[in-house]
Amino acid sequence: MLKEQIFASRLRAARAHKSGQLKAAGHSPYTQTRLGIDAGIASSTAGARISQYESGVHMPDINTAARFAALLDVPLAYLFCDDLDLAEMLLLAHQLQPAERKALREYLKILRNAHSQP
Repeated sequence: MLKEQIFASRLRAARAHKSGQLKAAGHSPYTQTRLGIDAGIASSTAGARISQYESGVHMPDINTAARFAALLDVPLAYLFCDDLDLAEMLLLAHQLQPAERKALREYLKILRNAHSQP
């Protein structure tokens, strides 16, 4: 999958997830226009630009992508990750508290070491 397609599908999925959360809480959905405006894109072009990013026509610069990640509460790496399992792990780890992340990191080290020994 091309990097543009990966980014597009991850951005679209993250925005849809946030939109669902907002709707469940009784708020209006998180539209392409709203994401664009919240990320600092001019309101006259915000919706069209996000549409282009979500369809893979264009790629944002890294700073814009970082703003999207922050607004959508996903790690920046998730938006570019080309491995489905790793992308899911990134999302799960992102939701953990710092102490839980540290414990996960230590567990992963143990797991890696257990599998690297003959």
